[in-house]
Amino acid sequence: MAILGLVWLGIFVLDMTVGLTPLLAALSTAVWILFIGDFVVRLMLAPDRLVYVRRNWLTALRLPADHRGHARGRGRHVRSGAAQRG
Repeated sequence: MAILGLVWLGIFVLDMTVGLTPLLAALSTAVWILFIGDFVVRLMLAPDRLVYVRRNWLTALRLPADHRGHARGRGRHVRSGAAQRG
């Protein structure tokens, strides 16, 4: 997951500086799906799910919120063909 975190950080920097191509936007979505999947798998494997959520409550709240905001796009983040030309 640390490697995925670094990949996401690189995508985030590109997103904030020059915007994302459709390929990088798709990669970003794939990374978020993997983060959410990891959380769900760990939750399902936890001996006491309530304790797991209590200990990881911030992650439980942030993962869906971060992905929704990123997937919708926040301004100039996903370049379209028209945006690249003009």
